[in-house]
Amino acid sequence: MYCPESFAETSPEILRALIQRYPLATLVSMSGNGLEANHIPLYLAPGEGPQRKNQLALEYAPEPPFQAGRPEDAPKDIVEVVRRHTETLRAERERMIAVSVWRAFGWARVFGVDAIWMSTT
Repeated sequence: MYCPESFAETSPEILRALIQRYPLATLVSMSGNGLEANHIPLYLAPGEGPQRKNQLALEYAPEPPFQAGRPEDAPKDIVEVVRRHTETLRAERERMIAVSVWRAFGWARVFGVDAIWMSTT
């Protein structure tokens, strides 16, 4: 997202105070329908743990200031939490795929209004 330097704020203390004072943000974006405004509640998790988990889960590792976007940079406890969570999600996804995959062979028969429409086209 483009942010002009005059609007940029990088101080964690100032950002923390701003989020605590104004916990509801408005995100304005352009879509095919014109400008859209969405209200987004903000939550500032205490400590650095949640931010580092998010950085690692997203593999977000720009230079500087983040130091947890790669497994080799993140604290070991954060890596373990993200690994367990990822394994849980992967197992659930594989279970869903195994249940939803099926094959059907043969001819299709159309009934009702669609059958009339298909025979006239």
